[in-house]
Amino acid sequence: MCYFLIEYAVYNCTHQYPLQKHWVACNRQACTLSRNHQRTQHDCLRTCQQQALPDVDLVLPGNSHPVPCNPCLNLPAVPGNGASALYIHHNGYISEAGDSDTASESESGSEVESVSESGEESEA
Repeated sequence: MCYFLIEYAVYNCTHQYPLQKHWVACNRQACTLSRNHQRTQHDCLRTCQQQALPDVDLVLPGNSHPVPCNPCLNLPAVPGNGASALYIHHNGYISEAGDSDTASESESGSEVESVSESGEESEA
């Protein structure tokens, strides 16, 4: 089944900050979220997976830091070190802070929100 893989940075103070979110497609015909979902007439609600699996969290060796995070050192938070590196748009779309299409407004004209590790939202 399809799911999101979320890459985190982790610090020795045990704080974790999301860096990237990747969609992992299962490519199954019996999954409505897959590009390979069966296009012919079938009983989709009965035979196909309708939801993604829970997100999978991942910390790569290069993102495991032997020092405390910036907020624990009384330094300003930056994306990936004291703040999330992901943006959540009003329509629920999640993008990385460095995406070239991430701007103050999305294509639909809605403003972009950043979400901090504590879950606080602020308009970008």
